Formats: sequence, structure tokens, C-alpha cells
Amino acid sequence: MYVKKSVATRPEVQAFTNFYVSPENANLMLQVGYIPLPNITFRAIRSRFNQGVSGSVFGGSGSVIGVSQKGI
Repeated sequence: MYVKKSVATRPEVQAFTNFYVSPENANLMLQVGYIPLPNITFRAIRSRFNQGVSGSVFGGSGSVIGVSQKGI
């Protein structure tokens, strides 16, 4: 999911983004056929978003927080 920086401070965008990357809602992702990320990844994404940090939590050479591209 990508959030445009110019709208990231809007309350409704913050609320939806925090809901979307909440580890507590991983079961909803399973219900629609998505594969949820590890909880540590959800927490890292949410923390970065709430601090106003843009960009991906994933490095160019692979993940450093528990997600692998093996098998993709």
C-alpha cells in the first residue's frame, strides 16, 4: 500500500492506514485471500507511517525484518 505524502496527515487517511497495517487485523487479510505480513513487519510499517517517514521498510537486497522473497 502506498500513501501519498501530501494526504498522509489527513485524519481519515491516518485512521485507514493504521487499521490496514494493524497486526490485530491480519485475520481479515486471510479472509479475503491475502497473506498477512509478520507482526513485526506490521509494527515497523505503522511506526514509520506515524512518524511521517516515507519509503519502503524493505531494503533493495532483501528484507531485514522477517520477510523473504524466496519462492516468489
